[in-house]
Amino acid sequence: MVQTARCDGGRMSVEEFPVWDSGDDLRYELVDGVPVAQSSASSIHAGIVVKISASLHRPEIRIHRRDGDRWVIETARGSEGVLALPSLGLEILLAELYADILPDDAPLDATVDA
Repeated sequence: MVQTARCDGGRMSVEEFPVWDSGDDLRYELVDGVPVAQSSASSIHAGIVVKISASLHRPEIRIHRRDGDRWVIETARGSEGVLALPSLGLEILLAELYADILPDDAPLDATVDA
């Protein structure tokens, strides 16, 4: 891990850090006012990140509806799930909303919780 200090030797504030430019392609975190270079991710770590990202791409919509004085949350999931907007007389399959976003072989299940 390589530490770099500001050219004036002082500590960097949290407000300064997001606009600071190190002049290189490294990623940094601010530790006690000092930007600290982060090591690159291993190929194993990168593979895990890809798998987690892919699993999060599953179609899901949470609909918050008012029912008198309370809010009801409905969840539509999977390619056969439906976004129902009765006030507009509209129902849309999640497969249509997510078209061209998910790969064709993405595992999807269709469940609705109310």
